Amino acid sequence: MADIHEIDARFLAEMKALDRERTRLKENERAFLDEQSAKKKRAEQEYKEALKAIKARWDEKIVEAEKNILEYKARHQQVSDKIAKLYAEYKEFANAVISIGKVIEEIAAGAQIEETLREASEMVKSADQAKHKAAKSKARSR
Repeated sequence: MADIHEIDARFLAEMKALDRERTRLKENERAFLDEQSAKKKRAEQEYKEALKAIKARWDEKIVEAEKNILEYKARHQQVSDKIAKLYAEYKEFANAVISIGKVIEEIAAGAQIEETLREASEMVKSADQAKHKAAKSKARSR
């Protein structure tokens, strides 16, 4: 019977050892799972923070792009306004040039009329002189 007690005692001792080993493995498994869970939570948190940082950078870039677009539109409007102003000045200048051209034409026409009048006056004088000569000549011939 001593053998049975001895076997029973060894069996109980091995069962206790196996139970301690099982408890240790469960504790190791729990610690491993806790560690994995903590790593997963850290990774998720880092991922969320990285996404926030990326979103913040994109938001900054979008704001900057919108600001650049507004600046471009403002500059475009300024250039358009300057072009419109220059075009208005050009039209005013062109109209002034046309008016000056008309005045020059009128002056030239006036000068032409004066020249024509002078020539007509000279022709009348020549005709008068010829008439007087003819009258003198006629008077002498009588």
